[in-house]
Amino acid sequence: ALETKVGVTASTDRESLDYLERSAAMKVRDFVAVRHGITDDRVAFQAAIDAGNPVYIPEGTYIIGGTGLLLDNYSYVFGAGWGSYLKEKPAAADGQAFRMFQPRTHATAITYGLIIRDLHLDGQASLQHSGGPLSNPSNTQHGISLRNAENCRITRVWSENFDGDGIYLGRDTSSTPPNGARYNIVEGCYVTRNVRNGMMIGSGTHNILRGN
Repeated sequence: ALETKVGVTASTDRESLDYLERSAAMKVRDFVAVRHGITDDRVAFQAAIDAGNPVYIPEGTYIIGGTGLLLDNYSYVFGAGWGSYLKEKPAAADGQAFRMFQPRTHATAITYGLIIRDLHLDGQASLQHSGGPLSNPSNTQHGISLRNAENCRITRVWSENFDGDGIYLGRDTSSTPPNGARYNIVEGCYVTRNVRNGMMIGSGTHNILRGN
C-alpha cells in the first residue's frame, strides 16, 4: 500500500501526489461500495464515475457484474496499487459481453483522455460460463477495452484471467467514425493468463506500449 504524507502541499514525489489526488477524489465507498468481494459493487462504482470527478478505489476486493463499467471523456480512475482488486462477477453467460472498463460511447464517438492506473483486474475466467470454454473464443470479455479512444493512459494495471484480452485497443466494428485507438499509452502493466491475448492492438495508430 502507498503511505500518505500528512501536510504535503506540492511535490514531484509519487506518494505525495497520490495523497493529494486521493484527498480530492470521489471514493467508491462513498457510494456504498462494500469491498468484501461478495456483493456486486458495479452500481456504486458507476455512480462514482458518473459524478464526473476523479474516482479513487481504496484497497479491498470488489465484485463488478453486468457488462462492466462505462467511462466518459477524461474519466480518471485510480487505486492504491494492486491491493485495489476488481473481480468480474462469476457465472457470466457464454458470450456475454463484459469489459471491466470501456468508453461509454465507443460505437458512436471518440472518447478522449481516460486515465486508469494502479489497479488489479481479474476476469475469473474459470468461474464464467460454467467453467468451460466460450463457444466463440473470445472477443467479449476484456479487462480494459479502449475502442475509439484517444490520448488515454493506462499505468501500473495488473489485468489477468479474462476470456478475451487483458488490454485491448481498437475500434468497434459498427463505429462512426471508425478511427480505432490512437495516441494512447500503456505502461508498467502486468498482463497474464488471459485466454485470447495479453495486450492487443486491433486497429489504430501512434499507440505506445512500454515497460509492460
